[in-house]
Amino acid sequence: MHPDVAFDSAGRLGKEAIASEFRRQHRFICARIDRAFAWLMQIQWLAAICIAVWVSPLLWSASNHAKSPQNSLALYYGGTLTLVPIALIILKPGRRVTRLTIAVTQMLMSSLLIHLTGGRIETHFHIFGSLAFLACYLDWEVLVVASATIAVDHLLRTFFLPFSVFGTDAVQPWRWVEHMGWVVFCDIFLIVAIKSRIRGLRTLTARHSERAELLRRAYYDTLTGLPNRAFLSEELAEAIAKSTTQGLSFACLYVDLDRFKDINDHLGHAVGDALLRLLAERMREKLGNEPFLARIGGDEFVVLLLENSTEVAAPPPPSAEDVARDILRSLLQPFSFMGREMTVGASIGISRFPQDGDSEADLLSKSDRAMYRVKRAGRNGYQVYSSMLFPDTTQREEAEKSMVRALAEGEFSVYYQPIFHSNGAVAGLEALMRWQDPVRGFISPANFIPVAEETGLIVQLGNFVLQQACKHAAEWRSLGLLPGRIAVNVSSLELARENFAEGVIATLMQHNVQPDAIDLEVTESALVDDFALAERHLQDLRRFGLRISIDDFGTGYSSLSRLRQLTLDTLKIDRLFVEGVASSEADRTVVQHIIAMAHTLGMTVVAEGVETEAQVHTLCGLGCDQLQGHLLARPADKQATEEFLIRNLERSALSDPQDDEFACS
Repeated sequence: MHPDVAFDSAGRLGKEAIASEFRRQHRFICARIDRAFAWLMQIQWLAAICIAVWVSPLLWSASNHAKSPQNSLALYYGGTLTLVPIALIILKPGRRVTRLTIAVTQMLMSSLLIHLTGGRIETHFHIFGSLAFLACYLDWEVLVVASATIAVDHLLRTFFLPFSVFGTDAVQPWRWVEHMGWVVFCDIFLIVAIKSRIRGLRTLTARHSERAELLRRAYYDTLTGLPNRAFLSEELAEAIAKSTTQGLSFACLYVDLDRFKDINDHLGHAVGDALLRLLAERMREKLGNEPFLARIGGDEFVVLLLENSTEVAAPPPPSAEDVARDILRSLLQPFSFMGREMTVGASIGISRFPQDGDSEADLLSKSDRAMYRVKRAGRNGYQVYSSMLFPDTTQREEAEKSMVRALAEGEFSVYYQPIFHSNGAVAGLEALMRWQDPVRGFISPANFIPVAEETGLIVQLGNFVLQQACKHAAEWRSLGLLPGRIAVNVSSLELARENFAEGVIATLMQHNVQPDAIDLEVTESALVDDFALAERHLQDLRRFGLRISIDDFGTGYSSLSRLRQLTLDTLKIDRLFVEGVASSEADRTVVQHIIAMAHTLGMTVVAEGVETEAQVHTLCGLGCDQLQGHLLARPADKQATEEFLIRNLERSALSDPQDDEFACS
């Protein structure tokens, strides 16, 4: 920042910033005076026409001079003096060229009125009134130009029409010098007044600028220009009061960037600050003006989003979940920065007013807790706050006991979702955990998986899924039904165990399952905590013959560097990119680059979360190898999956896979 712009040691605003604000204020004043002159000139033009029609014949009749065409002079010459400055007032209000043009035309209009009245002494004061009005511009140059204009005009009029100017005639041709002396005296008086008024305006401008800057520092983040924590507190209080009185609801989204500390540590805080500005600008562009976006800490942001409206005709606002997905997708678009490309994920927690709290502390605390739930679950996602997810100690103990009991009594089961080749043939299955409680009914994995990870039961659940997948794989393989592999997800807690690889191999051998029947899926976030240990496990498993997939690709920090250090077989594109691949050019470009990179590394690419035909055709056009999603097939239990595999086997024997309804054209 330039020294003239910065604050000095006393905290006062720099001279250049004050001068800039003064020019802005002065232009605003001049624009208002311009509008006043526009009305004045129209009135003067009308007065000139009336004088030319009704007054001039009486005043000029006794004169020995030849009559001038007064009507035409007032109409056309007066019109020119009126319309030219009005055009400038419309096109360039407040500009210097506008006020200088007004100064010239206003003085010429004064001269015209004096001429039309036969040079009567009373009309001379119109000149001084015009000068006084022009002084409102607070610009001494305007007065100088106006005085020069009237001097030249009066000199010429005294020479050619001596009777019409200041009541002089040919006997006293230099009488105009005396009257110009009065004009100069008036100018000196007005210029002194202008300078005093300008000094006062500069003082007020400096105070206003300093006050505005102090308010900006108090309510806005200096790095990103976004509202800060203080502004957020006031906005939240206003939103709560408004929502309470009008029966509205709003959501509070707590956004925390994933592993941003690594960027500061490895690349330096200057790079981190520059990247933060880019991230803030991208979020601001994505959200627009309606949601309130604030930066409350180093890499933490909060979004306030109104979710319903009192206006009947207004389109419904987007939900907090939609906005969270938009933010995640926008942040995961690569940043071209300092000759490199980098992506930054985010974890987002969502709380809502009034169901999750009726105060600032409650809403921020609960959205913060939901955000940390996303962190523990692998980062780069969003979580809506729910009391079921965040029980107290007693409730947590009860939830843990319920899950232990459910495991013992067989309430957990494994569902399978098919994965398809791009030609429509079944490529394999993914094993997914489901819980059917006899009292509460079906419990969503989004509710019990985070609790399992927090309590450590995820290891037992993961072992249960692997056991069931191996058992069913052996059964279906013996019947000739299994078309490929069964993919089993691995949590970060499982991968962090010293004997993880040995346990997996022992499970396969226990069920007499060949390694080519099982595919292990790990997320990149599971590799971060102890990469060396994870790498050793994966190498041991690959040597045994298992295939390794990386799940939710594209959502982690430095994904490419991880891929280069590991030997992986399959890459699954995260559903965040798949969701917008058919409608967003940015998402389509990211997916295209991921597919090209994976193929370069010899990996098979799977797109998960496919839900529309447009996504199918777009992904196939980009060269995606395999597809998975509810459009193609929903997860089903063991019996339904077995029936599906039988139908698939019969269809494969009777028809060409290209005839399948999901095949790419």
